[in-house]
Amino acid sequence: LALAAFFFSQGFFLLCSRRIKHHPHQMPGLLKFFVSTAYWDGEARVYQAAQQKTQRMVENAICLHGSSSQLMAIAQGQENKLSRTAKLAILGAEDQTMQNFVLHGEKTVAAGGLVWSWWKLFDGSLFVEEGIWLNNRLWAIQAGQVIVGSFLGFFLIFAVVEIANAAGDFRDDIQDDDLPDWVMEIFPTSAMIHAALTPAAIVAIISMAVTCILYIPSAVATVLKYRGQLMPSLGSPYFEKYRMNIDMTYMNMSNAIYGMLGSASLIYVVVGLVIFLYVWPITQEFALLLTVWGIGLGITIMAKMFITKVCRRIQYRSYYRIRPVAARITSLALECWFIGLAGSVLIARVAQVLGAALFWMGRIDVPFLSEDVRLFGYAFDYVPTHFFKDLLVHEAHRHPYIERLSSMYLMKLRHGDTFVSEAGSAWRQLVILAIFPWMAKYRIFSEERRRNALVEAGEKEQMMEREKQKFIGTQEMAADVRDTGQTVGGEAAEVGHELYGAGTDIVNEVVETGKSFTNRITKRMGNSNDQVSSD
Repeated sequence: LALAAFFFSQGFFLLCSRRIKHHPHQMPGLLKFFVSTAYWDGEARVYQAAQQKTQRMVENAICLHGSSSQLMAIAQGQENKLSRTAKLAILGAEDQTMQNFVLHGEKTVAAGGLVWSWWKLFDGSLFVEEGIWLNNRLWAIQAGQVIVGSFLGFFLIFAVVEIANAAGDFRDDIQDDDLPDWVMEIFPTSAMIHAALTPAAIVAIISMAVTCILYIPSAVATVLKYRGQLMPSLGSPYFEKYRMNIDMTYMNMSNAIYGMLGSASLIYVVVGLVIFLYVWPITQEFALLLTVWGIGLGITIMAKMFITKVCRRIQYRSYYRIRPVAARITSLALECWFIGLAGSVLIARVAQVLGAALFWMGRIDVPFLSEDVRLFGYAFDYVPTHFFKDLLVHEAHRHPYIERLSSMYLMKLRHGDTFVSEAGSAWRQLVILAIFPWMAKYRIFSEERRRNALVEAGEKEQMMEREKQKFIGTQEMAADVRDTGQTVGGEAAEVGHELYGAGTDIVNEVVETGKSFTNRITKRMGNSNDQVSSD
């Protein structure tokens, strides 16, 4: 009921937050506590972490561009600490930056531990500097475990008192029946119950507390391992299943809470039963005998380990035997001796597996069985994969560099080919080679990618050649048209002159013909008039 009330209140506040249109800092204090961190402040911290990571990366790279004299002084002072490969790289390399990278480029810091994670969480640098996003489901798991663990702890303490009182009352009731002593020994006393169950309850409560405080550091360590490639992502053969059935992450909260309950309950029963064997009169002698046998066997195993270590140091170097004869003799002797001790190894292995299973059953953040432990394709320990899915889902949305990458994608969609052009890519490569020259070894081209790049370059060259040929052909065509126009124009002028001359001659002939015809008519008309006059 407490969990239901908690999750109902969380859902109510989240529903109210969707109806608020104001800035989060203008919200009521209680509502701001529930909703602001997961939305606005969290986004701002991720953006700030991306800025700090990028700035730190550039600053570390610039520090490697130091002076050669300082480099050689450092190299001489650390000469005894450097490996042979580092010495050869420093003395043989001509590039000053690469020499600095050999000396200082592989420095690492410890991160992701229990104290480190909680310290970073409390001072806020886990979000601002590392950009780790702790999702709401993880916080709900922690809250649920604290609430349920508190109830279970009080219940176990109450159960110890009630069981002890019931045992004492029962013995008091049957003590007046004049029963034999062996019958009275069967029923434990109140002191026996307290001696057995009180430590069991304490161990169970401690196990629940440890389980609760381990979840956030485990999530932080897993995220950092994925970022640092200590846990392979795309290169892992099992990573593909982490990208399937993402909806199964809704099981994590219930699995974590009930897993903690089951683990604490089993630890309570097992620890109480083991202690009870030592305080119950019927099994007390057998338990002590078993303890003595275990102590003797442990001393024998420690002696075997000491002898094995001495022989290993004297006779072996890695995969090779530096004293073959002595190594054969000691190997045969230890092998014969171990035949009698192999049963103890089996018992110790079973005890270790069962003891570890009691605790790791309550944890879903780390796998207890290997991912290769399968039977007919069925994975026995599949619950932790859903926890990894939840971390990877939020990492895919909340990684500090995702914001930068999404900004680049949006700029590309808006500006098209004018953003991230070939010229910009060339400048980017020049900047990388100038500031981060060691990054060149990560620029790996597969054979297929190399072939595709060559094909694209060939196609682009052919396209440019075709464009060039088209341009040259256009110029030649324009010259031909100009020459042809000049020739046609000259011929047209000559034809025009000839036509003009021919027309002029024709007109002159027509005029002359008209004149002669007029003269003839005039003469005929004059002769006719003379004849009429004579008549």
